[in-house]
Amino acid sequence: MRRQMLTGPTAHAWGLAAAVLMTVLLVSFGVLIIGIALSMAGIVPKDLPYLYVTLTVFLTCALLAGRGSFSPIDWFVERREKQERAQGYTTALSGVYEDDIAVDVVDWRSRRVIRMAHEPLVESKYFADKQAQIKDRIRLVRAASKGR
Repeated sequence: MRRQMLTGPTAHAWGLAAAVLMTVLLVSFGVLIIGIALSMAGIVPKDLPYLYVTLTVFLTCALLAGRGSFSPIDWFVERREKQERAQGYTTALSGVYEDDIAVDVVDWRSRRVIRMAHEPLVESKYFADKQAQIKDRIRLVRAASKGR
């Protein structure tokens, strides 16, 4: 079943952007630490423009990622999640494993329902079983949408 969704980036897409931002933040931090350590050891030349670029990238990502309630990227994710839930669905997979989710869970790519509201997942105490069931459903709805 295809669902009418809000226009613009989904909560899932904003979550992916946040994950990429955190990855860039951690990688740039690692490059900074290694670059500073190498320059202190005298192994690399004193003129290190890549350290300035990396520092700029790191600080920009740190400002966007923020911390707790001061995270601009989390504001976008939370805002879109609230808008989606008000429309009766969610694309954020973070809550899909809850035993009793009150809205439909929709695949952000195919726009098809993965799990209906209040639908029980496989009865298992293992998170991996529930995760496998959701991954299988995502694969099936994406295959169905390609066949259309």
